[in-house]
Amino acid sequence: MRKALYIVLLISLWSCRKDNFSLNRTLPEATTVGAQTIGFLIPIGVWRNDGQVCFPFAGGCRENIRAGFQSDTRSFWLSADEVLRQSGQVIRSSNVDFNMDIRTAGIGNYSTINGDRIHFTYIIRGASGLDTMYMLPQVSPHFQVTITRFDTIAGIVAASFSGILFRRNDFSSSTTSTSDSVFIRDGRLDVRIR
Repeated sequence: MRKALYIVLLISLWSCRKDNFSLNRTLPEATTVGAQTIGFLIPIGVWRNDGQVCFPFAGGCRENIRAGFQSDTRSFWLSADEVLRQSGQVIRSSNVDFNMDIRTAGIGNYSTINGDRIHFTYIIRGASGLDTMYMLPQVSPHFQVTITRFDTIAGIVAASFSGILFRRNDFSSSTTSTSDSVFIRDGRLDVRIR
């Protein structure tokens, strides 16, 4: 029995360690079918949900994209991971968290400039255990979202997005740098919501 448990644990750990790094990474297609994808361009190249975050001593791996919609507050949320491995080693690990309020009509243009509530963070996990977070600043945030499908019956949200995130100074406050920024462009997502 104990031997079978070890074998299952080793198989689950090994499956989380598949190499997936490529210099020719591309954005996911801009679809509206619930493809469980998110991707965007950043200065270092393409970011897209890929790989898995694994917890060796806590039950395996989690999905690399999770999304939902809270109907009473009309709030859409999404969390996605990118874990790139080469030769069995993690070479880049990061996460995005995105949430926004969706108007009754759903489909349409949303912008922080127009006062729409949008939050987007991009967290790069450091090799030394220190994370770097980029987020929308509290003053004059610039982020645009165009929702192309909002279907609560089929459980699908699809959108395009772009904006500028600034490095969070420290994790004890929400202040951001005025110069260290990341421009996100050509963003697209197509997810199933719970």
